[in-house]
Amino acid sequence: MRGGMSQGQHGWSVAGYSDDLEQSVQNINNRAFFRKAEGWVDGTLTAEQQKAENMITVKQFSDEYFKLIEKHGKALSQYLVFDEAVLVNFDGKAYNFVP
Repeated sequence: MRGGMSQGQHGWSVAGYSDDLEQSVQNINNRAFFRKAEGWVDGTLTAEQQKAENMITVKQFSDEYFKLIEKHGKALSQYLVFDEAVLVNFDGKAYNFVP
């Protein structure tokens, strides 16, 4: 029964939706990341920050990538757990980390 409601031992649940939700939203350190066609997008980004001309694109595992991690440590690296592209709001800037 996809999308049906059922009452279990712990209250009401929506059958079939939790897997879809988990695949489209990830929470990292109280920050939501949403799965879009182009990759994962930080929910704290503004529409203006998401414009291509306002993004700083960084190739995953490049010298620049490792320099940013070395400079900012876990404060940044905690958001770089995705295998796909991720757009992160960090220090007021939009970083687009691409594979």
